[in-house]
Amino acid sequence: MDIIGKRKWYFLFSGLVIGLGILMMVLSTIETGAPFKLSIDFVGGSIYEFRFIEEGATESAIRDVFAQNGEENVVIQRLGSTGSEWWVKGNLTATEINQAITAVLPEPDISVQVSEVEETVYIISFTSDTTLDTAELREYLVNQGLNEAFVRPAEENSWTIVTPTNDINRLEEALTALNESSPLTFERLPGTVFEVTISDETIDEAFVTQALPEATFIQRKPYRWSVRGGFEDQTTNDNILSGLEELAELDRSSLRISSISETVGAEVTRTAFIAVAMAALVVTGFIVIAFRQIPKATRYGICAIAAMVHDVLVVMGFMSLMGMLLGWEIDALFLTAVLTVVGFSVQDSIVMFDRIRENIPKHLGESYETIVNRSIWETIHRSLATQLNAFFVMAAILLFGGETIKQFIAVLFVGLLSGTYSSIFTAVPLLVAWEKGEIPFVKGNKNLAQEAQ
Repeated sequence: MDIIGKRKWYFLFSGLVIGLGILMMVLSTIETGAPFKLSIDFVGGSIYEFRFIEEGATESAIRDVFAQNGEENVVIQRLGSTGSEWWVKGNLTATEINQAITAVLPEPDISVQVSEVEETVYIISFTSDTTLDTAELREYLVNQGLNEAFVRPAEENSWTIVTPTNDINRLEEALTALNESSPLTFERLPGTVFEVTISDETIDEAFVTQALPEATFIQRKPYRWSVRGGFEDQTTNDNILSGLEELAELDRSSLRISSISETVGAEVTRTAFIAVAMAALVVTGFIVIAFRQIPKATRYGICAIAAMVHDVLVVMGFMSLMGMLLGWEIDALFLTAVLTVVGFSVQDSIVMFDRIRENIPKHLGESYETIVNRSIWETIHRSLATQLNAFFVMAAILLFGGETIKQFIAVLFVGLLSGTYSSIFTAVPLLVAWEKGEIPFVKGNKNLAQEAQ
């Protein structure tokens, strides 16, 4: 198959794709004032960090709470392990805990990890009815400098407190001071505290309690969440927190609402542009040195950069289209995807050009187009095999991955698809067209031009 002979059709197809992408960016600019929808990384916004005391809060439920308050494009991340985490205390070893839980797991592929942690568990009980609730007790401890203490109600007028071992003295001083106004007793549970991580997040406390009947203390570690959204006033923030409280009891002492400036996004963008420009210079310099035995080696570098720009424009057009259709926003991960696409694109182009460089002295009697066409067919199998492996992995993530990463993977998928296409059907045909003088206002190789005639 003569790939190079059909180069004008490839140029036409690339032009149509890039033209549609530019059209999308123009339409987006007319409608929104920018070619893309921008996330808080670029326009600024708020970051919410919080944790729940109880189970029941999921990523989709949290997203719904923010959407009900006008934040439909938030970025939600659960911090820490992807499974369920537990504090376990009792007269047990790590091995005994692991074996006991593993023996009753519903699925054999669920993993269990047990490790000793520097945590201590206290039980406090007020000797009479108290007006303190969980939130107030937690706030009191935070005011005493016990920011890492986790409070959970146990029985009536009783609570459990899990705190780092190095905060024991401070906790006992705080409870002793509290005893003066609200009579109470507190007890430190003996034994080692273990952190148990189970890869299945659906495992509940009843299951762990049944698996470890000899444990004196079992408690699920709270999930920590991070949500990035736009700037909101105090009323909206209060409504969001109230909505989160309806999902599960919120640990308000751990709540953090901070702002991020748009200057951070501007700095990241500037750095990304510098990185792309430096990559272009390095690629050109490398090709000029590596291909120095070939006349006008700079053309190879410029064609590789042209293919790189082709891929960046395709990705930008795709992102603009998805912003208009699905509300996707540009964030720092998008820049990461673009830089990854640039790397793959340049690599593929260099592989193609390197084979052309090797074949030119081997096949001196053949026409330039024949040599180039031969070189493409000698490398296309390896290029496609490498990319297909990546495509299969990304397709699996798109189908089964979390919402937060799907946008990044989709952009990467389109970019690598474009990179695979451009290295074969853009960079190499463009080099041939240049060498044969087919590009307007650009001087080609006279001998090759005469050969074409």
